[in-house]
Amino acid sequence: MMAETDQATRNRHWREHVQSWQASGLTQIAYCQRHALAYHQFGYWSRKLNPRQPPVSGFTRVQQRPATSQDLTVLLPNGIELRGISDVNLSVVSRLLQQLA
Repeated sequence: MMAETDQATRNRHWREHVQSWQASGLTQIAYCQRHALAYHQFGYWSRKLNPRQPPVSGFTRVQQRPATSQDLTVLLPNGIELRGISDVNLSVVSRLLQQLA
C-alpha cells in the first residue's frame, strides 16, 4: 500500500475539521478556538473544500447613480430643499409645489 502524500494528509486533516465544524453548530471562530486552529487557515480550507459556499463578507455592493448636469434643486423659503429633480420626476415635483403654494 502506498503511503499518503503530505498534501493528501493535509486535505484529509482539514476535510475532517470542516465536516466536524459543520456538524458542531459553532461559529468558525469558536470552533477554531476550541481546536487550537488558525482561523485564517480554517477559512481558506473551508472555502477550498466547499467551493459552492458563497463567500462571507461584511460588505455589500453599492452602486451610486451618477449625478447629471440636468438634475435640479429647489430651495423653498422654509429651508426645505428638493434635490434630484429631473425630467423623470418633474410632474411629481410640479404637483407638490402646487399643493404647497
